[in-house]
Amino acid sequence: MATKHFDQLCALTRLALKPGIGENVRELITAADVEPLVMLASRHRISPFLGRLAQDPEASANLPDELAGFFRLMRENNAARNVDLRRHLVTIIGLLNRIGVEPILLKGAARLVDGTYDDPADRFMLDLDLMVPTDTIDRVMHEFQVQGYTFVPRAGHRPDEHHHQLPLAIDGTAIEIHRSAGPVEYSTLLPNEQLWARSLPVCIDGLNARLLDPVDSLVHMIVHGQLQHGRFLAGRIELREVVELARRLHHLPANATQVILRRAEHAGYAAAFKCFFLTAESTLHFNLLPYEDHSITASLLSSRALWQQNSQSWLRLSAILYYIIWISQVYRKFPSKRHRFPRRLLEQEFYSNRLKELRRL
Repeated sequence: MATKHFDQLCALTRLALKPGIGENVRELITAADVEPLVMLASRHRISPFLGRLAQDPEASANLPDELAGFFRLMRENNAARNVDLRRHLVTIIGLLNRIGVEPILLKGAARLVDGTYDDPADRFMLDLDLMVPTDTIDRVMHEFQVQGYTFVPRAGHRPDEHHHQLPLAIDGTAIEIHRSAGPVEYSTLLPNEQLWARSLPVCIDGLNARLLDPVDSLVHMIVHGQLQHGRFLAGRIELREVVELARRLHHLPANATQVILRRAEHAGYAAAFKCFFLTAESTLHFNLLPYEDHSITASLLSSRALWQQNSQSWLRLSAILYYIIWISQVYRKFPSKRHRFPRRLLEQEFYSNRLKELRRL
């Protein structure tokens, strides 16, 4: 994919974040095909957010009709879906409150109610994530099943090896019940007891839930994308996360990035956090880190991630290399998976699952 497409997508994203900044939309897309921009926006999960441009008379007049129509349609569909997700979220919180549980809303579930986006249609999401106290997990899962929720099968998922239970679904909506905000290897960054102690109460339609402290929320987002999903090692970028960072800055104290970096350094993940912040600086053209917090390693890794957006071949190769590293780490960290591994070589499901993962890469 040509460099210009990713650069143009970043420029359109900056324009959607800050209308009227003087960029000429027509110049951004004149030499580009609509189809690559549509595909790229979808992969970065920001098509609904870019629908803001289709709603702006000046920007919409300069966008090709096909592109403006696509962004408008995606935003309208996402708005309807998020209304439905919020309705499900209220039902879930009510169910949990009835059994004496106040959940912490994570990721997209939190974004539906915490004011990060002035319009909930901006944020694309797949499911609802909630964290409950560890000692209530069995009671919570039983209550969901009594209410008609069914488990979504996921090959190889074992609750003792994962930070959340098997997903549950009802009426096409999936939810994940977490016992912790992230995998055990990132517990230094996301210490469960401290997350609960710092969490903030929120009232939603008369029901009680909690939100992560704003700094904890940003740390969780970076851990989830850069470490848990491997975007740091694979050199991948998701502009939805960059947009969310920009919107979350309004909820953070002035020294938040320094506080976050100190926590990341203590846990041994400073390079991943610095790389993410530097990549955000490059794509959105604003400053996050003072010069003394830059590093040669993070700068090189950020440049590599930006360069890789030029080539799908390099992105796929990096994803495959990351997948190999990830598999080796999984079998090293979880003896139960390692012990099951030889027997799984005789199971047809093992090969079909690996094939699905490689196709997804």
